[in-house]
Amino acid sequence: MSGWTNDQTETDLLWKATVENDGQESACGECKDKWRLLWQIRPRALTAAITDPDPAAAQRVRSHDGDEKD
Repeated sequence: MSGWTNDQTETDLLWKATVENDGQESACGECKDKWRLLWQIRPRALTAAITDPDPAAAQRVRSHDGDEKD
């Protein structure tokens, strides 16, 4: 399942709420809800950057996506 947010703050709030409501962390920044459905919650700006028409720009974003974990 995918969910898009307006900014990183909203992403963090939804991710945290999902995990804290009987969910769990998963690989690559994804999380599972209490029914064990896998969610990928990301800001729309990240999706736009990953799909940038400039292949080099998109690759730079993809090469760093998921490097950091708060």
